[in-house]
Amino acid sequence: MGALDASIVEAHPEAALEAAAAPVAALRPGAWQAVAHGLLARAPAASRAATRVVEVAILDGRFDPDALGASLAWTIAQGSGVIARAVGHLRDVAWISDLHGAQVFRTFDAFLAATGPVDKASIGLLEMMFETGAALGASVGDDARRTLERSIESVGPGTKLATLGRGLLALERTRDSRFDRARTAAAVAVVDGADRVGTPTAVS
Repeated sequence: MGALDASIVEAHPEAALEAAAAPVAALRPGAWQAVAHGLLARAPAASRAATRVVEVAILDGRFDPDALGASLAWTIAQGSGVIARAVGHLRDVAWISDLHGAQVFRTFDAFLAATGPVDKASIGLLEMMFETGAALGASVGDDARRTLERSIESVGPGTKLATLGRGLLALERTRDSRFDRARTAAAVAVVDGADRVGTPTAVS
């Protein structure tokens, strides 16, 4: 398969993203833009196929949470979709295993780092991040923390968003947590995946 971009995903979502789910497909940064488009799409075929790419890529070591999080932020900034759609699709993925949960948490941490202050449309995102972070012993990164602080300031202290934001900010990453062990497993998966792909089919 050649380039995988948003227009291909929109026109032929299942076929385009099925190729990206194949273990021999190297997922370049442009591929994550297409996956983000699929996760945010209204079309069920596109969202199902994009969710499958995330699930499989986490297992085989090709997943890039920073690239997908930034791609989600960029796509939404262009007016294509709302984050609640991606949250709905990735919530179930996060509960497959600690590895999946950690990678989904890292994806949305990267999303917060790359976006401006969030509003009430992101309440589901903050709820899911808090649930996952509390269960795994994870905490948000510095850039995501700044976004949450600005979001709380913009909506006022008594709102549900502010309460959830403060809850996320209060999460502390514990030593040798399930999150840390999952990140170690993710690093091993990346090495194993690179060995398995060899000379890959580029998906860019």
